[in-house]
Amino acid sequence: MFPLIPVLIAIGTGIAAVEIIDRVTDGDTAPGAGGDGKAPRSILLLGDSLAVGLSGPLGKLARDRGIGFSHAAISGTRIDQWEKGTGGTSLDKSLAALEPGSLVLVSLGTNDFKAGQPEVARASARSIVEKVAAKGAGLIWILPPTMPFSDLGVRAALESELASLNVRAYPSQTIDIPRAGDQIHATPAGYSSWADAIAAWIPLAAVSASSS
Repeated sequence: MFPLIPVLIAIGTGIAAVEIIDRVTDGDTAPGAGGDGKAPRSILLLGDSLAVGLSGPLGKLARDRGIGFSHAAISGTRIDQWEKGTGGTSLDKSLAALEPGSLVLVSLGTNDFKAGQPEVARASARSIVEKVAAKGAGLIWILPPTMPFSDLGVRAALESELASLNVRAYPSQTIDIPRAGDQIHATPAGYSSWADAIAAWIPLAAVSASSS
């Protein structure tokens, strides 16, 4: 059985695929966010266009607390694409430099709502969790916020699978996020407030207090 460590995953929606990688210096370990009583050595954010939007404010919050931050985000991608390495994704490449004690935030799921294949999303999420755990990293999944279309059973399947794996999942659907005109993506202020809420929930504040 793989170690049950928190992982965070972010999922966005359909814009032209663009991969963004941004690396900064790792921070020191300290109690707080990693599920094992220690702060993450660094944070890696994976996902689609919602992850692109979250990367700026989440990266700043991490760096302000002395934690290294990087992200790999490709708009329009689904969970199964990250698991299989299709759609321009490469999970293995993204995880290659990951050190034990790091924290992976995964923001994926919105495009899976549109695909409407809950069992595919469930199995692919499990595979991603296993691959991250094999690297000795923690994982937290950032669930999609509310959307102007049906999730076709994907949200419930994803929540159930993550719960069965003891993976922490941030319930983005429970907070009010200011949206852009498409009612899918957030405004700049919306991404900022969403990132603040995620950081408070992890919590990154505990990391800051211990590593300063």
